[in-house]
Amino acid sequence: MNNGSTALKIMEVASELIQTHGFHAFSYRDLSDRVGIKTSSIHYHFPTKLDLAKAVIHHYHQAFLDKLDEFSKEETAKKMLQAYTDLFAETFRQGKRICLCVSLASDLNGLPEEIRNEISIFVDAHEIWLASVLKQGIDEGGFRKLENPRQAARNIFYAMEGAMLVARASSVFFPN
Repeated sequence: MNNGSTALKIMEVASELIQTHGFHAFSYRDLSDRVGIKTSSIHYHFPTKLDLAKAVIHHYHQAFLDKLDEFSKEETAKKMLQAYTDLFAETFRQGKRICLCVSLASDLNGLPEEIRNEISIFVDAHEIWLASVLKQGIDEGGFRKLENPRQAARNIFYAMEGAMLVARASSVFFPN
C-alpha cells in the first residue's frame, strides 16, 4: 500500500469501528490488527486518536456531501428524499453500522470540542440540504406547505439517526 491508500484504509477501518462499537471502544492496536500494519505506522499517518477522528469525520462528511449532490440530480424532491432515507437503511445493513455522526454523538461528553464542532457542521449540512429539498417539494406540489422547513428538516434527520439506534437495539433484543 502506498501512503495515500494506507491512510485511507486506516480511516475506513476506523470509521467502521466507530460506527459499530463507538469512538472510545477501539484502539490503535485494533486498527493495527485489522489493517495489517504496525501501530507505529498508524501513528505516522495519525499521530493521535484526535487526528484520526478529525480525518475520519472529514472523509465521511465529504462522502455524504457527494451522495447529497448525487441525490440532487433526481427528478423530484420526493425521489431525492427517498434516496436520502434509503442511504440510512443501506448503511445499517452493512454490519449494523450506524451513522458516524450519531455514533460520535453518543460519546459527545467525552469528545474534544473540535470533534463536537465537526459533528455540528455535519448536522447543519444535512439540515440545509433537507430544507432545500422540502422547499423544492413544496414548489413542485409534492409536499404540503411547511411552517418551518428547517425544523422539518431537522426532524427528518433526527428521525433517521434515531431509527438507526432503535434498529440496532431491536436487532440485539429481537434478533431475526
